[in-house]
Amino acid sequence: MEAEVQAAPVIETKAEPVTVDLFSFLDDDATPKESEELETASAVGSQVEMVTQEVPQKQGKEEPPKPGFTDYWREYCALVEKAEDDIDKLVTSSEGKLVLRGVRVGERLSGSSMLHQTRKELVREIFTRAEREFAPEQGTLSIDRSESDELVGENWMNMDNDLFDPDAIWLGLKSKYGGVYGVEIGLKQLARKLVDSFGLRRKKPERKPNRLELSDSIYCEKAYDGTMEMSYSSAQAVWDLHKAMSAFCSWAGDTETALKIDTRAREMMMHRDRKIVSRSRFDMGGVGYVMFYKNMNWEVYGELGDSFQAFIGRYGREALASNY
Repeated sequence: MEAEVQAAPVIETKAEPVTVDLFSFLDDDATPKESEELETASAVGSQVEMVTQEVPQKQGKEEPPKPGFTDYWREYCALVEKAEDDIDKLVTSSEGKLVLRGVRVGERLSGSSMLHQTRKELVREIFTRAEREFAPEQGTLSIDRSESDELVGENWMNMDNDLFDPDAIWLGLKSKYGGVYGVEIGLKQLARKLVDSFGLRRKKPERKPNRLELSDSIYCEKAYDGTMEMSYSSAQAVWDLHKAMSAFCSWAGDTETALKIDTRAREMMMHRDRKIVSRSRFDMGGVGYVMFYKNMNWEVYGELGDSFQAFIGRYGREALASNY
């Protein structure tokens, strides 16, 4: 469903804006009932419950299935080493010599270079898969690649091929991020993205009648045809913010709005849409925004605004307290 775009005048209200306290739902002395009010999103509750519920134990001991990364690595090594040996034998054997100036013809296979590159690609794939599988629902998770040093040793790129065990990296990542912890880290990273984008360290959201207002700064420049358009870096930041707001809406249980935001983001990416028409409004259900040349004003409507306040208050404390 396409977002509705129209040039609309900004409607002024007589009500004075109220600066929002992002921590109002997080009183350290809150009673259990007050703490429960923080769970404004059913998605989080169901997701955590799904992750933490006990799995019925089967009778007898069963070996957990192998991830398969190490088996693949060893099979690949064997094939590369055999190919390297076969080519070397052909090139260096007496039968392999061409009777042409007595030279040997044939490029030799650099097995060590291939294995070195494949080892890096395999580890990269393990981290990418972990980020995809252990992220919050409809959200993202970023894992520091240096953790591979902790899991298999700092010298893992140079250890013997027989000793390199990529399964250990996967199992280590799964043990650390494969439950509630990975979801929590992903949500904190999402909160940091929203804090950074909306400048919430220096300017808190404002409460208007039936909506929460936030502002994201952008940089525009004049295009060749005289129209105004976002710079490439601003456009990328705006696309990223769409994805972050979509993930937040999924957390809050408003999947319909999340889908509309995703659709809008895909349209912008597909058409490389950087054009700006001042005061153009985009409505996507529970969320909308108005574009200007220096900023875009986001509006989060109704209870979804309360959910945003609760989300930042719960997962964005570290981001709000940091200086970067």
